[in-house]
Amino acid sequence: MSRANGLILATLAMVTLASGQTPYAQAKPGFPGAAKLRLQRNLVHSLALADTLVVTYLDGILPSGLLKYQGQQTSQWTSANKALTFAEENFHRKGGYYHLGPNDCSTFVCDFLSQFSTTISRRFTTDTLFSPAFMNNRGFVQVGDITRNLEEFDVLVYRYFDGDFQSQGGHCGIVVWKDGQLCIEHNSSSNKGLVCTPIEEFYRSVATRRDLRGPNVFRWAGARE
Repeated sequence: MSRANGLILATLAMVTLASGQTPYAQAKPGFPGAAKLRLQRNLVHSLALADTLVVTYLDGILPSGLLKYQGQQTSQWTSANKALTFAEENFHRKGGYYHLGPNDCSTFVCDFLSQFSTTISRRFTTDTLFSPAFMNNRGFVQVGDITRNLEEFDVLVYRYFDGDFQSQGGHCGIVVWKDGQLCIEHNSSSNKGLVCTPIEEFYRSVATRRDLRGPNVFRWAGARE
């Protein structure tokens, strides 16, 4: 078995184990056909994302076995730094903890976006932030390659179905540079507030979501001052 195939199989096994499910076997008796199709589509999307990540690992691996992510740091972008600081301060002003709606992941991202667009005057959910058309109208264009072509201050959004396919959910965050690597800063209910997660770890958790849509990554298209 080649090194590449071995890593791919290991990653796919990780995705299956982390999700705690066998994607086809979890369809309950009498499950609507559409839900079964969602399960199938999610399996294909998750495996494709995992496969893409493995390719990144192979290309970016260091002799020590540590991953070198191929993103970019743009910390000299003053207005973006100020926008991120504004969002962080608002998080603490609103209590410093995760609160669905008043102080959740999309509230944090919208506070950041509000410093670039006057039309972000309220909280939009991930369902809206996921839309390329909506983000484009706010000056943010969609990024193509989500494993290589990332820059600090990009906005990341994804959508998914919950465990019983009864409702949709989503999550979002901002790409930041922390401790020499690219991370996602996001307001997370499981972490009870703001946390910076290394991008590879974040992508691995994303790949386990059911009926995954995205992640979509958006970047400011205007002048950087």
